[in-house]
Amino acid sequence: MSFFQKISPQNPPRAIDTNDVFTVLRERILQSGLLGASVIATILVPLLIARDAAQQNWGLVIIYGLSYLAILSITYFRDIPYSVRSGLFAGLFFLIAVTDLLEAGMSGEGRLSMMAFIIMATILASERNLSRSLITGFAAIATMTLVGLAMSSGWINRPSIQALANSYHFSEWLNGNLVFLMLTTAIVSSILLLLAQTQQALKNQEQFNRELEVERNKLQADFDLQSLVVNRRAAELETASSLAHDISKFSDLNALLSNAVNLIRDQFGFYHAGLFLLDTNKEYAVLRSATGDAGQQMLAQNHRLRVGEVGIVGHAVSRGESRIAQDVQQDAFHYKNPILPDTRSELALPLRVAGEVIGALDVQSTKKIAFSQDDVKILQLIADQLAVAINKAQILQQLQQNVEELESRYSQTTMGSWNQYINTENQTVSLSLSKATREFSNAAPLAEEEIKAISEKKSVLITKSLPGGLKSTELSLPLKLRDNVILGALRIEFEEETVPEQTIEMLENISNRLALALDRARLMQEIQSTAEQDRLITDVTAKIRSSSNIDNILKTAASEIGRSLGAAEVIVQLLPTHDK
Repeated sequence: MSFFQKISPQNPPRAIDTNDVFTVLRERILQSGLLGASVIATILVPLLIARDAAQQNWGLVIIYGLSYLAILSITYFRDIPYSVRSGLFAGLFFLIAVTDLLEAGMSGEGRLSMMAFIIMATILASERNLSRSLITGFAAIATMTLVGLAMSSGWINRPSIQALANSYHFSEWLNGNLVFLMLTTAIVSSILLLLAQTQQALKNQEQFNRELEVERNKLQADFDLQSLVVNRRAAELETASSLAHDISKFSDLNALLSNAVNLIRDQFGFYHAGLFLLDTNKEYAVLRSATGDAGQQMLAQNHRLRVGEVGIVGHAVSRGESRIAQDVQQDAFHYKNPILPDTRSELALPLRVAGEVIGALDVQSTKKIAFSQDDVKILQLIADQLAVAINKAQILQQLQQNVEELESRYSQTTMGSWNQYINTENQTVSLSLSKATREFSNAAPLAEEEIKAISEKKSVLITKSLPGGLKSTELSLPLKLRDNVILGALRIEFEEETVPEQTIEMLENISNRLALALDRARLMQEIQSTAEQDRLITDVTAKIRSSSNIDNILKTAASEIGRSLGAAEVIVQLLPTHDK
């Protein structure tokens, strides 16, 4: 480091912490004051020494010489502790002040130097030594008071008249001006540095405030954006939960698909939503439900996409993963549907159940880059729940078809059994009970109201007029096993004009239970008949097996069969075999 760099106020010594702004500032003030004092002292001290040497004031000569050397030393050797250097520099002003007070009393620059001493001591004091400024103030007042008391009491020599009135000597003016210049230079430079530093600090503070405001606005904008994102995600999650709840309420497959696409479009504000399901061969994704007039038009056209080849729906179904076209104009997989001309971005999500893809959910937007990864996650969650609901509806639909098929077969079997029972001889199929005779007889053919009750599968009530102005009521009720199985009809004639509703409900329950009892009795007869047949077969077979001779076996078979069945003749023949 060169000489000028070493003494420059802009280069603090190594002992100074450059991060401590105020310590660096005090060091700059001290070094600036020392440089100014060194320059002025280089001019002033030789003149003072020459003057005092001519007057043989050797004490002052020594004081000025040592003071000058001290100033030069602490100016150059900046590694000396700051407290020592600042104390010596402030002490220089005190020394000048005391010397001038002793030489010229109140007529000199002593009090001005003493004021400079107080100011410099205050400026150079660190925040831990601010009490030093108070001490210097008391010391200055006490020193001036003591000097004044000593002079007025004659304890020290009073300044001569010549010293008090030496303004006619130009050298005294020069010395005074130099001392004044040194004092003002130190004070003014310190104040200027303080002002500059304060101004810079204010500018820095303003800059910091602006940057802080910009950062605050940025953070506020980020916070608002994140709040919007969070609120949007919360709304989407709530929508997803609501959709899952609404979707789970539908068990009919067509109603489920129709309501699902409309709920998704309305809740998320999409341009279009559609549901595709794979066909039985898993070659095509067939549109099963879609929103709006465009959706109805595509459904009417039996719109479908080949798996793995056409559109992002086909891609999503073949890969089992979502596919996004953020800009459909730039996506090679996008199927440009003329029915949906406003589509700008599209998202297809697979419908998966137990790892198997059964279809896809397709949503489209009129905005480019409309789907984020969070949107994909939420919509995939909805698609997974929708796939489970669709699978459940398909299973329920298949079960319903199976149940209907079983019921149809059961009805056919039941009706066949009853027809066989009715066509069997000696079976009672109609019965009538008269109130007057309390005797049973065969009922008349079915009346018109009975036929109506059987065809409409509900009770029929009619009122008839009797001779003498009397009226009667006839109630015809179907004997129902199930909705599709009607065994016959029950007709009851009342001698009253009206029949209470409770009576009708009671008779309807009785008719239903009567049908069940009749069918149960028929089943018991069939079971008994089957059991009797099994017993006969077992007995005949046992007697046949008890014989080991062919002739005896044939005789036993013919005899037992004829006896068991009451046959008029039984013939058993064995025929010779012929080679072909």
